[in-house]
Amino acid sequence: MATYSEKAIWNAIAAILAADATLSAYNNAVYQGVRKVARDGYPFVVMEPARTPEEPATTDRRVILSFHVVISCHLYIHDEDDQIVGNGTKKGILDMVADVKNALMAYPSLNHDGGGARLQHFRFPDTRYDFTFWPYRAAEIDFIGTKITSGAQAR
Repeated sequence: MATYSEKAIWNAIAAILAADATLSAYNNAVYQGVRKVARDGYPFVVMEPARTPEEPATTDRRVILSFHVVISCHLYIHDEDDQIVGNGTKKGILDMVADVKNALMAYPSLNHDGGGARLQHFRFPDTRYDFTFWPYRAAEIDFIGTKITSGAQAR
């Protein structure tokens, strides 16, 4: 069963990406979990939980929780010249990755709705690009959010 912190972080990421004006101008959906998507459903974003290592922070029952999420961007683009960096009307895979990261970085604690900080900080340690099935382009962004619980607070 997911912890309170995992759910709060997960739901905030999904809400931020779905509501971002730049992304929603061209992105068709933010999916929570992998699925088959028809060609006319591109571009889209998929979120997948990756892992949640925990470690004790101190002796007062605090826990450092690191929630790892893989956010993948998917494009279908036939124009060889615009597949990486788009032009004024089309987005390339580098553009889409930047838009996802910028959407999340606008809310450093993921407090997008005034409901309070979901975590202390997050980072994007790695982004991997896949060009194997051109004209389908993909990128996987690693997101690691860190939450330090206090005392007997529910994780």
